Amino acid sequence: MIDSLEINGYRCFDRFTMSGLGRVNLLVGTNNSGKTSVLEALYLLTSEGDPYALGRILADRGEQFDREQSSGPASRPEYEVEYEVCHLFRGHEIEEGSKFTISASFKNDIQMKYDFKLKLLKLLSNERINFEGLHGDPLGLIVSIDGPPEDGRLDPNVLMISLTQRGGIYLDTDKWFSRRVFQRGNPKRSYSVQYISTRSLSSKELSLMWNGIVLTDEEESVLLALRIIEPKIKRVAVATALNKWRDPVSRGGFKVRLTDVETPVPIGSLGDGMWRMLAIAIALTQAKDGYLLIDEIDTGLHHTVMADMWKMIAQTAKELNVQVFATTHSYDCVTSLAAICRDDVENDNQVTIQRIKPGREKSVSFNEAEIIIAAEHHAEQHIEVR
Repeated sequence: MIDSLEINGYRCFDRFTMSGLGRVNLLVGTNNSGKTSVLEALYLLTSEGDPYALGRILADRGEQFDREQSSGPASRPEYEVEYEVCHLFRGHEIEEGSKFTISASFKNDIQMKYDFKLKLLKLLSNERINFEGLHGDPLGLIVSIDGPPEDGRLDPNVLMISLTQRGGIYLDTDKWFSRRVFQRGNPKRSYSVQYISTRSLSSKELSLMWNGIVLTDEEESVLLALRIIEPKIKRVAVATALNKWRDPVSRGGFKVRLTDVETPVPIGSLGDGMWRMLAIAIALTQAKDGYLLIDEIDTGLHHTVMADMWKMIAQTAKELNVQVFATTHSYDCVTSLAAICRDDVENDNQVTIQRIKPGREKSVSFNEAEIIIAAEHHAEQHIEVR
């Protein structure tokens, strides 16, 4: 598990650190304090340079050029998007040498510092990837773990993506969205990471995960999670062909069987909260021995189910050795988290709240005992952790 995190030069952060992290960590703070940026940094780090993670972050933020303004060839397929990379860097500006780094120190048996670096370098002639209409000496977006050689010559294991004239990148779905894992330093290490944005996960993403757990013990754990919201659920099934799901926010493709309804019901008919719980439960099973990152975890969920949601997450995360990071604006979400702290307070620091304040270089950390106190005395003592 990650014990501490350091971010330098990424988005709104000049320098930012979090320490004393536990198995379940809730990030709180005001709008534009950087909570989502911390999750993104964790995603880039734990995915070990997987270009799918980079593309996912840029797509979720809508950081892309309009196609009619694209600097790439007109012949490129419609589904390929030219993403703007400047917004990943502090100040929203890039030039040769611009970079950001994300580092983590791990607990227990892994006493090491793990560095993710994204840097702009001028490419040498034999390292060029030409796009139609690209002129001059191009810059390359260099993605590495522990850093590439400083002279600009690329290590074969370092990912390089050529920039377009406008400072954009193309992430071809066939080539870059392969979920490759670049393992540097320790070839035996490989992390499983699942990232759930505020838009949740698409039908296609969830169906691919579901196919890996159907008829296993993990299927029952997903059903138990869904019954937190609707106790009448008996079964869940994928009901639509994958190639029909084009909408990234679609709720189609899944149907549920209820005890008091004869015909299967589309899961979208049960509300956004049910879809959110489905995404959390499935992603959690797929993050075994890795990380689950959830932005605005309480989206679509009523406060009455949050305590049970946290218990499900904490128990499953412990069983599957998953470290969880989530964000929220909701005080109900904070007070509900206190419930699992009361149940297992002797295991200190398995649960933390990390309060992020704009302009501060370090988060304010609350351990289990402090979370309980804050939840019990917030009203009369005005203890604020959000």
